[in-house]
Amino acid sequence: MAYALCVLIFFISLLQFALTENSFKNFQVQFRKKYVNNSELLLREQIFAKNLEQIEQHNARFRQGLVTYEMGVNKFSDLTSEEFQAFLRAKESPLPVQEKWLESTESPPDSIDWRELGAVTEVKDQGICGACWAFSATGTLEGLYQQKYGELLSFSEQQLLDCDSSAVGCNGGIVQYALQYVAESGLKIGEEYPYVQEKLTCQNTTNQTVKVYTKNYVGIPSYNETELKKAVGLIGELSILC
Repeated sequence: MAYALCVLIFFISLLQFALTENSFKNFQVQFRKKYVNNSELLLREQIFAKNLEQIEQHNARFRQGLVTYEMGVNKFSDLTSEEFQAFLRAKESPLPVQEKWLESTESPPDSIDWRELGAVTEVKDQGICGACWAFSATGTLEGLYQQKYGELLSFSEQQLLDCDSSAVGCNGGIVQYALQYVAESGLKIGEEYPYVQEKLTCQNTTNQTVKVYTKNYVGIPSYNETELKKAVGLIGELSILC
């Protein structure tokens, strides 16, 4: 009886391993994952298996009504929680950035939704590249451009990744410096300089397809909801720094 139980446990373990291995292969195909060598492959598979186990445990609790949402596999499922948190953080500025502060005596509206006013583009996906700083910069510019010219355009994050020398591509950048780059070099629309989730060689931007330049930018004090409300209500979309 003990022998049969051992065989059963061993069989279940093999079955779970096969399911995890198959899930990892599907994950690699679905999200086009490539690893530099077998050591990296094995490491990512181990991390994936651990994350998959946590997902399954959570979803079991969801089916029991103990939590209110389901979890699933996504392109970050081969990262540790520490790696994922590092991926989300913006790069800290190596130098203090001099800012002008918002100065206005006007009162903001009680409510406003810039989406309803046509000033917000579709949801974008930065993928596995740490380019949140570039998306933050373009998001602000897109809304302000629409307010001024009545046309909603999607600007190029890839140009900022490739051409802003103050940044380190997918490893981070500073929104303020990105806006300074746009003031000097201008920014194309995304269709002409599409996003590819990695830093490449800077393309020629000195032509008439450049759509926007910035003149300046202003900041608001941290942890000041009154100034935040005023900025959102009177100016538009903001770039939030973390």
